[in-house]
Amino acid sequence: WGEVSPPKPNPETILTICKKLSVPPHETVMVGDSVTDMMMGKRAGVALSVGILEGGVTPREELEKVADLVVHSIQDIRFFR
Repeated sequence: WGEVSPPKPNPETILTICKKLSVPPHETVMVGDSVTDMMMGKRAGVALSVGILEGGVTPREELEKVADLVVHSIQDIRFFR
């Protein structure tokens, strides 16, 4: 939205988006492919942090340390039906 936020894992980006969309962070999900993505989600207070392996360079073992869930692909997530 044309604004510059502090770098990850600072939660400011998530908090700003949540505020603009009028959605509290505890009702959101963070999906990312790095440890810093997961840390940012945790610091923002999201409901769930999902690590994606496909396309990323972070090993599964590292993502599992900080993510609530680790999946191979975004296709493995079925939140909306």
